[in-house]
Amino acid sequence: MTASHHEPWQIEAGHRFRDLRHRSGHTQESLSVAAGVSRPVIVDLERGYRVPGPLIVRRLARPLEGVLEGRTLSSWLLESNDSPAR
Repeated sequence: MTASHHEPWQIEAGHRFRDLRHRSGHTQESLSVAAGVSRPVIVDLERGYRVPGPLIVRRLARPLEGVLEGRTLSSWLLESNDSPAR
């Protein structure tokens, strides 16, 4: 996949991730510090430019757990019907 082509499910997951961050009260910077990831990672996830691996998902889930409503971060992000089967 090229940098200029992003699947619809990636864009939707990015929007869901941004919504979770807003609900948690984190800025991109505060979430990056709390999760131990760089701010550009947060930006790329929100834009749908990056699909997070398991380590990044685990790191991001901790500071977002209060807004995940008992679900995993992965299930929250891939809730859309357009996401590929996993």
